[in-house]
Amino acid sequence: MIIEDQRKITCGGDPFNYLLSTLKGIALDINKGDTVNLLLMENKFPYDEEKFRQILNFVKLDLIDLKRNEGEIGIIFRKK
Repeated sequence: MIIEDQRKITCGGDPFNYLLSTLKGIALDINKGDTVNLLLMENKFPYDEEKFRQILNFVKLDLIDLKRNEGEIGIIFRKK
């Protein structure tokens, strides 16, 4: 599993666009079937599971699991 740690980012722009851009970059770098765990801070990306699913689907990634723990989010996904 590939771990992509984005918990300590300092993003002055729109978090939605930052997340979309990050996921597009990951989608280009991984192979079909690769599993990724993207780590984020919940206060910077306050989206529900359905919103994450929609964003991942847009960049052709499948949500496997979403875990929340003490203000952190782990989004586990795979390339379609």
